[in-house]
Amino acid sequence: MIITNENLDFNTDTCTFSVSVDEVLITRYLKGTYRGNKPRFIERFSSQFKKMFKCYGVEEFSYIISNIEYLWDFVEPFSYKEAFELESAQFKALVFSSIDIREMIENLGATRIKVEGKELINKTWNEYKQEFENISYTAVYELFHVNGKKLGINDESLLPVVKCWCTTTNEEHWLWVDNDSFSNNSPLEAITSTCVIYKSMLGKIEHIIRQGDVFLFEMNEDVNPSENEELITLTMNDYFSLLKSQA
Repeated sequence: MIITNENLDFNTDTCTFSVSVDEVLITRYLKGTYRGNKPRFIERFSSQFKKMFKCYGVEEFSYIISNIEYLWDFVEPFSYKEAFELESAQFKALVFSSIDIREMIENLGATRIKVEGKELINKTWNEYKQEFENISYTAVYELFHVNGKKLGINDESLLPVVKCWCTTTNEEHWLWVDNDSFSNNSPLEAITSTCVIYKSMLGKIEHIIRQGDVFLFEMNEDVNPSENEELITLTMNDYFSLLKSQA
């Protein structure tokens, strides 16, 4: 059975969280996620897990949460340098999801490399009319290279990040991208490269809905990918033509 929380899932069959690291590392990640606010951590993580363990009749796992509560006072959140040096790619991605990229860039510095814009349509629910509307807007994508000297990384091209923002709302979102996954320093290509699908989904996607790093795919037919199936990225034209809504 999988017990879900906003930050980590717990598998009662294996007695492990969704990342295979020890409790000290998990506690450091959580302390960064909750910005060192222990009461908030207790309310939104610790107490919730204990309640769910009791609800599902697996209270014997509560000791793991108690261990994390105890460790909280003896650990510090990951520094940027420590986060980059983590060996587990899955855990590294999780830790970086808890780091405020804007704050990190303010501390480390960054160079803007290229800016590209894209005219898009967002399908938005109109509460007054009780119907969906197509809202046109311009999305701006800016590719930055983060200064990695304080992290012991001299090649700035190894730390690319894309800033996405809307000219209508000025709301912005930052995403790390893989420097080997796009070419020509194109922020549009970089954003496209973050959308990875199973090969059997190709040509069967009706629409894409994006919420930060999370993708929802509306399919025009059922697809049952196998666990070991090849993963691919869409072309830039396919990605933006299928993108129905993003936030």
